[in-house]
Amino acid sequence: FSREEASKVYVQHLVAADGALLWHLLARCGAHVHICGGTAMGRAVCEALVTVARQHGGMGADEASVWMHQLESSKHLVKELWAA
Repeated sequence: FSREEASKVYVQHLVAADGALLWHLLARCGAHVHICGGTAMGRAVCEALVTVARQHGGMGADEASVWMHQLESSKHLVKELWAA
């Protein structure tokens, strides 16, 4: 999608823009997230999800990190990443 816009828009930007909705879906509805692509993109998306947890879930940094690990261990967050 980043190449179809006048300015580059990446997944992590969309995660941030839709943070409230994503928080509701992940924390309240049990949604799943699959991140597929390069490792740098995967890291950026995960950082954006941590920010969502902090901003919309009222979590501190440590809590948000634990939440991300819980998402992964419960298979609600699946990452398939590779180096470019």
